[in-house]
Order: sequence, then C-alpha cells, then structure tokens
Amino acid sequence: MVTPEKLAYSIPEAILTTGLGRTFLYDRMMSGELKSRKLGGRRVILKNDLMDYLNSSPPGQGQSL
Repeated sequence: MVTPEKLAYSIPEAILTTGLGRTFLYDRMMSGELKSRKLGGRRVILKNDLMDYLNSSPPGQGQSL
C-alpha cells in the first residue's frame, strides 16, 4: 500500500518534520515570513510554503557553539 505524499502539515507535524520549535514557527507565521492557512478550525502550513521558507534562509546563519 502506498501512502500519498502530504501536501500540508499541521503545526505539530511541521515541528516534527523540521525540528523547529512551536514558538519559532508561530512567530514566523505572525510576521508573515511563513505562510499558513486556517482551514476549518485548523491551522496548516502547505508543504511548498514550508519548503520555500526553509530554502529562503541563508546557509550558515545563526549562532555557532
């Protein structure tokens, strides 16, 4: 049996998929940097919007340990 590819992620799924934090994702959605949609009572992030956001971040940015 083949599982269809997901086209949209719930917030918990986006967290698990990307490893990013809940607050971080919500902050990016509120700022408009990450597009999301409200469908019924759920907020979802389309796969393409999530990929666009991740690909728009320059590599090597952030604090190093």
